[in-house]
Amino acid sequence: MLIKSFIKKSIFLSAVIFLPILFEQIQSIPIVNTLKESTEKNNFYQISSLARSTAVEIILPLKSGFGSGVIIEKNGSQYTILTAFHLFENIDSEITFTIRTADYTFYKVNKESIKQIENSDLAIFTFKTDKEYETVNFSNISTLKKGDVLFSSGFVDSNFYFQEGELIASSNVKVKDGNQLIYTSKVVPGMSGGGIFDNYGKLVGINTMSAFKSFQDESFSYSIGVPNSFFINFKNGNSFIYSKQFITIDDYLVKATELSNEKGNSQLIINILDKKPEFFDNDSNSISNWYLYHRLCLANFDLNDNISAHKNCLKAIQIKPLDSVALLSYGITKSKMNDDYGAISTFNKYLKLDPNNYFFLVYRAISKGKIGDLKGGLFDLNKAIEIEPDEEIAYLTRALIKGELKDYYGAISDYNKSISINSKEGQAFFFRSIFKEKINDRKGACADARKALSLGYKNKDNQKWIKDNC
Repeated sequence: MLIKSFIKKSIFLSAVIFLPILFEQIQSIPIVNTLKESTEKNNFYQISSLARSTAVEIILPLKSGFGSGVIIEKNGSQYTILTAFHLFENIDSEITFTIRTADYTFYKVNKESIKQIENSDLAIFTFKTDKEYETVNFSNISTLKKGDVLFSSGFVDSNFYFQEGELIASSNVKVKDGNQLIYTSKVVPGMSGGGIFDNYGKLVGINTMSAFKSFQDESFSYSIGVPNSFFINFKNGNSFIYSKQFITIDDYLVKATELSNEKGNSQLIINILDKKPEFFDNDSNSISNWYLYHRLCLANFDLNDNISAHKNCLKAIQIKPLDSVALLSYGITKSKMNDDYGAISTFNKYLKLDPNNYFFLVYRAISKGKIGDLKGGLFDLNKAIEIEPDEEIAYLTRALIKGELKDYYGAISDYNKSISINSKEGQAFFFRSIFKEKINDRKGACADARKALSLGYKNKDNQKWIKDNC
């Protein structure tokens, strides 16, 4: 696993006017951040040079992918690398893997040398050489505060990258895999296991989780990492000491982030974050305020609380206009509240920046369909399918528009494609049965209606139709 994707949201399409359907799509939406220009160019380059000299690229076997690591210690001819433990979850313990150091030297490493640090997503392993390599110094993360500059680092396609951002939250509360750091520095596949550095060039922690897919993504979001404290305690022979109480906003934000990684926790997130004015920073545009609104926005959206979602998503994008997840949720919420012209305007703003964003195109098409602009919706869906031909949701939506245009054979063709991608979606069978009936394929319509029922799609009209016609 190159990097853990952690933003998996239940995105519900609002009921469209032309057919009463509710789509559900669980998908990693690519959301990324715009990096601010460093005001200390020399310092930036000094830190990036140090990070590059201590970085290693991890080349995993059997097409398992790539990762990154950091040289943290030297003992004689033996060096120790700190990285993310999840990189090695899917490779055999007896198989060797390769690392590449800053001088482009390759070393073979046995997986048996890997040691997980407590129960965190940190690991160390060693390699031997007579060559001299630099090692990092560790940051005192207890001195970090919200808004401090942080840099993420690591390799992508064998090239080293160093990305500037800022700290959102740092906590000692117990969360899964020790992911207690939240920051805005961009992390994309390959950079998992790479170092997180402070403004003094010292190692803060290790990149472990992100939803970023590429450096070309334009949106603003966040990454997650494990702090260096786990390794420091491990080295000193101590166990990591967790905070037993939630005291600071950082504690609550870190916990809310952990909860957001699994479906079904939205109400818990709201319970711990909402209506707590003491959490809000005096600076209304602070990074912690943005993240607080961002988390509430997505939790409200998931629970179909349109009024609260509208309010919190708007506040999030007022602070960070390129927060694409909040912006998408805001647009869909407008559509649910029957403001589809407002929804289209919202989607247009982001599509001007990123005209090939699949999700914004699909949801704009739905809103266009609701206001009667079927040809405009069809245009957006055709483009979305060109971009992501293996995603089912655009086919499902295009089938509805084709049906409204009385292109029943075209609608059936799109349902065929959708079902070939996901054969467990009962709605697709149900609506295909409707269009098969329209072309007088009664036998096929009955088969699809029964299949929809067997997949759990229970619709009174469907059940009555089967009883009367099949």
